Amino acid sequence: RGFVGCARHFIECVQNQTVPETAGEQALLAQRVVDKLWRDA
Repeated sequence: RGFVGCARHFIECVQNQTVPETAGEQALLAQRVVDKLWRDA
């Protein structure tokens, strides 16, 4: 789905007042992993 698809999904959730497929905590954890991989590369 990529970034555009994820952003679109999030906007639709806000508009429809529904819960996103991925919780904010999961997204934050994933971002921290990616950040660490970039720092350690």
